[in-house]
Amino acid sequence: MLCAIARLPEEARIRLRAVQAAAGRLGYAPPPLYGHITLAVCDRGDEAAFAKGCRELLTGFGVIDVEYEKVEILTQTAIIVATPSKSGGLLSAHDVLAERFGDSLDAWTRDALWRPHTTLFHHPTAPLESVCRAMAARFVPFQTRVARVELSKVTARGYRIVGAIDLRRDHNSA
Repeated sequence: MLCAIARLPEEARIRLRAVQAAAGRLGYAPPPLYGHITLAVCDRGDEAAFAKGCRELLTGFGVIDVEYEKVEILTQTAIIVATPSKSGGLLSAHDVLAERFGDSLDAWTRDALWRPHTTLFHHPTAPLESVCRAMAARFVPFQTRVARVELSKVTARGYRIVGAIDLRRDHNSA
């Protein structure tokens, strides 16, 4: 399985880690935060072709403005996430990948099913509603800029970054 992920800059990761810290105050250790938004996941088909296509489609793409709006529970997967607006360059980057690789993408990143998010917390027995309320109380909506899309290979021990596409800083992809 190979993923195309929009890598958040350090200042956004710091803000989101501060939101995650609310879980610690409730006695739950928040997971490490790599800090990304998954654009597309190729779970069938040729991963090399997917990687090549991502580079072709996203090379020359401008930096992506991302506006984080809220913290919420994604009930389908029982995780707490920070949710950005599904618009502008973020939506454009997803759409060009979904158009090219639609049948090769997993169910969560195909077309309209895609819900951009950054995972903040998952715990099999934690009271997600309480943890989410605590995180939401610390969350302040913010904007950030993504300047890099990484290709992340899912492995038995987690993931490994196998490539990256630096986005053009001289304009936005809106």
